[in-house]
Formats: sequence, C-alpha cells, structure tokens
Amino acid sequence: MKLENERQFEHDYPLEKGDSTVYLRVESEAWSDDFDTEALNANHIGGNSYQLSCVPLITYGYNRHDIVEVASNGFIISVIDKSEHSSARILLYNHDAYQGIITEIAGLGLDIEYNSHTLFGIDLPSSSSKKGLISLLNKYAKDNILAYEFSED
Repeated sequence: MKLENERQFEHDYPLEKGDSTVYLRVESEAWSDDFDTEALNANHIGGNSYQLSCVPLITYGYNRHDIVEVASNGFIISVIDKSEHSSARILLYNHDAYQGIITEIAGLGLDIEYNSHTLFGIDLPSSSSKKGLISLLNKYAKDNILAYEFSED
C-alpha cells in the first residue's frame, strides 16, 4: 500500500530498497510539525510480518532488520523480533564538513543511509561498533559541526 501524503518523510537513499513500504506515525516534537508519517523500506517475510531494511530517521523505537507486525493499512503495530542493530542519527550544521565526516564514518566500516547533506543515519550492526563512532562524532559535536543521537537514547 502506498500512502499519498505530502507530510510524509520518504527515504531517498535507503541502505536496502526492500520490496515493500511500511509506515510509522511521527510522534517526535522535533519532527511532527513537518511530518505526519515516516515511510520505511521493508521486506515482506510472510503474513503481516516485515523486516525493516532502512534506518528510521525521524521515528523512534525501531531499527534496521527489526521484524515488525503491520496492520492492513500499512502501519507498524509492533516489533515482533528486535534485531541486534541500533542506529545513530546525525544532523549536520556545517555542510563544508560533510565529505570528511562521511569518509571517516565509512572508514569505521559502518553503513550510512543518506537522506540529505543535512540528515543521515548510521546503521550499527552491534553494540561494539558504537564506541568508535561516539569518539568520532564527539570530535565534531564539540565544535558545533553536528548533533547526533542514538536510537536507544
């Protein structure tokens, strides 16, 4: 099911395209003035179960590879099986630093989901991959080049 909604956040460059789109309502005060829903790429795995194939960027409580239950209207009801993945969301204030930051993150072996040169997500396949990323992001955050948060914070 494809929702037509101009207040829908779309993933322009998902890590994996997926064969389906599922939806979450945007509840964050930071994003709800601009968006009602986030459209997430997913793979249908049977019945009303889907595996998320992208990094949620403006909704919370979900991560790449989580298996979710989806209602007939396409909206996620709940997480059936939580993956070991977590994510970081990065809001970039200084666009001149973009290429350097992206290069350093890629150098850590992490997947980056681009949405723009301002907002992007980092897939963290395990908790051990978070330590190096925190050190890198703190270096830029202290100079007000970016702000970041982790999905479980």
